[in-house]
Amino acid sequence: MNEKAIEKITKEMNNSPSNAYVQYIGGALIKHLRQSLNDIGKIMNEEKTIAKSLQAMRKEAEKHRIGNCAMLTPEQGLEIVYKYFGIGTKVSPQSTQPTAPKENSGVKFDLKLEDLL
Repeated sequence: MNEKAIEKITKEMNNSPSNAYVQYIGGALIKHLRQSLNDIGKIMNEEKTIAKSLQAMRKEAEKHRIGNCAMLTPEQGLEIVYKYFGIGTKVSPQSTQPTAPKENSGVKFDLKLEDLL
């Protein structure tokens, strides 16, 4: 059943390849599913979609808007998404940070302005 939940999320991600928000949330949901098998049924709910979770985020952000500006941090956004799906997981700032590249990748790069002239 875990694979079916991941397939559901992946399908929605593939249907919106240029929407970075759908990609980000889909990736976060897949990561969550791999860590918590208890929430598979909640994500498998056919009426719950990533697109609708974005609408839930928008509604929440509008409650706190100032003028024409409404924003959420990545942590706040994911907490709203998890609440929408009924997961209820607290998001830590570290879980939304991109991973740093490995320092010792074996490739050395040295370029000087003189090399380009």
